[in-house]
Order: sequence, then C-alpha cells, then structure tokens
Amino acid sequence: MTLRDDLPAWRHYFIDTPFWAAGLGGRRMEARMQHFHRADLAPTRHALQFLWGAAATDEALDAACRQALHCKIEREADAYRCQLPASPSYTIEGLPHLQAACQQKGPVFLLTGHLGSFYTIAVALQRVGIPVFPVARSVDDSPANPTPRRLFERFNYASTERRIGGHYLYTDFAGWMDKRIVSVCRQGGVVLVLPDLPRRLFPGGRHPVTLFDRPATLPARLFELGHKYKARFLPTWSLIGTTRRARSLRIEAPLPTESVAATLQGYADSLSRIVREAPAQWMALPIIEQYLETPDAP
Repeated sequence: MTLRDDLPAWRHYFIDTPFWAAGLGGRRMEARMQHFHRADLAPTRHALQFLWGAAATDEALDAACRQALHCKIEREADAYRCQLPASPSYTIEGLPHLQAACQQKGPVFLLTGHLGSFYTIAVALQRVGIPVFPVARSVDDSPANPTPRRLFERFNYASTERRIGGHYLYTDFAGWMDKRIVSVCRQGGVVLVLPDLPRRLFPGGRHPVTLFDRPATLPARLFELGHKYKARFLPTWSLIGTTRRARSLRIEAPLPTESVAATLQGYADSLSRIVREAPAQWMALPIIEQYLETPDAP
C-alpha cells in the first residue's frame, strides 16, 4: 500500500477523529467518517439478518447499520476524549456488585467484550476509585495493519492508560501473556478481560459453550487462571449513548464459580443477552458466524 492509499486513513484517525472528539465536526465530517468505514456495512447487515431471522425488516436493518457506524466513530473518538477532563461522561449501573467483590479476598475479573466504548471502562472505574488492569492485544506491527491504524492503536492504549489506576496487560493471538497478571491476581487486583474472540483469531485453549442458542467455543485460559486464584467474575458492559459524550457502564452480579465451564457459560449467556439487546454496539457483529461451531469441532 502506497502513502497515497493511506491518506484517507491518516485523515480519518488524526484529523477527523480528534476534531469529532472535540465536538467540532458537523454532518459533512460525519458523512466522511461513515464513508471511511463503509466496508463494514454489508457484513453488519448480513449479521443482523442472521441474528434476527424473519424479524429483520429493511427499516430495522438500516437503523441498526447506522447505529453501528455511530458506535464505531464514537469508540475511536474516545481515544482523544480521554485527554479531556471528565470526558467521556459515564453513568455506572451495578457498582455495588463490584465494590462488594473488591472487599473479598482474591482478584476480581471483569468480563466484558468488544462492545460499546470498551477501552474506557477502566477510565470510568478509576473515577470512582477502582484501579483496573485491562488485558489487551498487543498492536499488530505486520504489514497487514496499515501504518495510520497501527499508530492510532498505540495512541489509544497510551491515551487510556494515562487515565487508569492500573496498566495494560498485553497478550497476542499466539498465546503469549504478560506475566504481570499473576502479580495482579496475587495482590487481589481488578482485571478487565475481553474473551469474545472467535477461533480464527484465538485458536488455542478453547472450551465449548452455547452462544446465541448455538454451539460455540470461547477462550478459557484466563477463566482457568481466575479460578486458580479464586477470583470473582462479573460481566461488565459498556454502552455508547446517542450523544457524543454519553456512556453507560453495566456491572452484573458475580457468575457461578463451581467450575470453569459454569463461569464460561455464564459469560456466554450474558454476552448473548447484551448483543441481542444492543447488536450495533458489538464490534464483532460483522463476524458473528465465526463464533459458531459444530458440536464435534476440535
């Protein structure tokens, strides 16, 4: 890819997105930003048809696709908003669940997904005095990841990490994991985990679950680690509102911990519910079918 080919990406990530985050962009800028992500529209529409079945009307599909583009733009803009005082603006539901879990011995695992403004969950919780250690994929430095996006991803991590009480714990799709997570667990810290990864992106250490009422698998290694240190597991979901700064955070009651399988299925059930409630918020919606497997899949 040539520099000329990269120009729309440079403009999107380093001109339009910061202007949008500051509230300076209008409809023309929004249309350009939506056009930049136009490749997501067809797979998003297909995924919604798959999820909704016969209930998927053209009007509902069009509205959900527009909402998906809105969420994508807002999620990216939050990397810049985190540089501003008290922005984005969060309301938190279920905070007593987390506060009670933090008072017990052992670590707390907040189980979220690539939904809403997930990068800023730790920012929101730091504002109420709870430091969080997010597990995050290291930036892909291969040629498959264009330079503007690669630099934006690094900026996103640096920007959000400045606003949290903990620090990122990096991993990659080959299975490497930052060993500092063991220290965090031993010290009873709060770990933010995003295990909603399909087999194509994370092939190892998977366990079967039922997801969207169909056979699937999800990565289980961090669930196993949490069980080893007697963690509490709380589903936690970020949702993007209709205005530029409005965000909400929903913290659910702890999941069952009698087995790794029970905790993993509890997370899968919660993920299924939140995606059905707000499908446009889920970044992985365009690849939803990659999560589903036959019962005898390896």
